Parts: sequence; C-alpha cells; structure tokens
Amino acid sequence: MNNQNHINENKSPDWMKDPAVKQISKEKLDFLEDCFSAIQGKDKKSLMPLLGLKIREAKKAGLQFTPEELNIAVTAIKKQGDTESNRQIDAILKKGQSNI
Repeated sequence: MNNQNHINENKSPDWMKDPAVKQISKEKLDFLEDCFSAIQGKDKKSLMPLLGLKIREAKKAGLQFTPEELNIAVTAIKKQGDTESNRQIDAILKKGQSNI
C-alpha cells in the first residue's frame, strides 16, 4: 500500500493530518482525497477523462479551490507519496495548467 493512501485510526489519510491543510474545509479535503485515490494506477490516457469528470463534480457540488488551497493540499499529499505517485501528480498538474 502506498503511503499517500495510508489510512490511520481516524479513517483519514495521513496527509489530511498535516497542520498546513487545517485551513481547508473538510468537504474540500474529502473531495481531493477522492480525486487522488481515483487516479492511483491510472494511465495517462484515462486520466484526463477522469479529471474532467472530477472537475464537473466539484462544480456541481459548488466547490471552488483557490490556487493557495490546491498548492497546500498537493504539497501535503506529496509529502506522504512515493516517487511514482508524486511524478503522476506533477504530470496531472502540468497537464491541467496547459488546459487553462
């Protein structure tokens, strides 16, 4: 099991315990955890449709993330992730920025 997805006794992944993410609402953190869990093990070809779906879900739920919130959450997630997971996150972020 990858460290990023390690769930402790409180049923929250370790990255959600990072003090830096305390300023982000639980609803947003749960959504981000769902997104990052969903992308694990996906190939690049299947990632973009999945991310499009997750973006639509966020809009439908009325979730809007500031760049600062995303940066804080991604930093916390990457602290817990392995090298391959972190590379995948970087690739997704890079692809997302090129589509803005």
